[in-house]
Amino acid sequence: MKKLLFLLLLSTPLAAYAQETSSAPWRASGRRDRSNISVGAGYSDAEGLRHRSVGLSGRTSLGRLAGKMVTLETSFGHHALGRDGWLPPELYNGGLRFNADDKKGGFSAGVRSNSDRLFNSMAETDVTLGASRVISRDGPHQFSFGLMYSSRRSFARGIPFPYLTYRYTSDRLSFTFPFAATWKATDTTELSASYSPPKSFQAGITKTLSSVVRLKAEYALGTLQYELAGRADKAYSVFIEQSNAGVWTYIKTSENCTLSFWTGYALSGKYYTGKTYDDHHDKRRIGTAPSASVKIERFF
Repeated sequence: MKKLLFLLLLSTPLAAYAQETSSAPWRASGRRDRSNISVGAGYSDAEGLRHRSVGLSGRTSLGRLAGKMVTLETSFGHHALGRDGWLPPELYNGGLRFNADDKKGGFSAGVRSNSDRLFNSMAETDVTLGASRVISRDGPHQFSFGLMYSSRRSFARGIPFPYLTYRYTSDRLSFTFPFAATWKATDTTELSASYSPPKSFQAGITKTLSSVVRLKAEYALGTLQYELAGRADKAYSVFIEQSNAGVWTYIKTSENCTLSFWTGYALSGKYYTGKTYDDHHDKRRIGTAPSASVKIERFF
């Protein structure tokens, strides 16, 4: 299994940077060359873990430098946790990242912290670097090569890691190996799926009802990694692994603003400590419960 994961990582782009589900209610989306701000909140009350979250994220276009589009991405999230267990009552996410991209490739550099005390020390701070270059483009086919680095990620920690990506793009189908695919089955129906090592997966179907309303039925599995400030062994992290299933309702309130609602279930999961995602210590189970969130995103 570890050999298979290693081979997948060799051809995995920087999507693994997040190592978490993108269903977080404040996570920004949309084109990277447009400035935006997104704010959201979510709630679930499962056996073993009650979870309330609020967050803010944004993206700002800084113009062009040496022919590349430069953007700054920032995010902050607060998680209030309840139920019996050893997790702290509050966890935070925070970070910023600079990106410089053009049609031939790009570069990114950032810092982030997932902890009960943001940026408490370098042991609670993840320094990330990434670079990519298109090495071949022929019609709908494209091959890219790059390097990614993370000082705290649970796999390939502190190692510049190479990857190779193949991408196919047409009017109906977009495919990246490995693994992201979007297929526009009809003018109003779209199917999508993606996987990022080690444990992040999404699959969904989107239905456009009108120029204002879209629905997306989605299943997502995500793994969140946190570095608690008071841990005795700095090599250990906390991992929260849970899947979600439900429906996103997107309402386009104006040309530059979208209101989104999530209704569904937070499915059974677990949290534990370990040096890597598959190193389980002090494991606790999380039950299944209804979940809901709301997000508003404004583009400029």
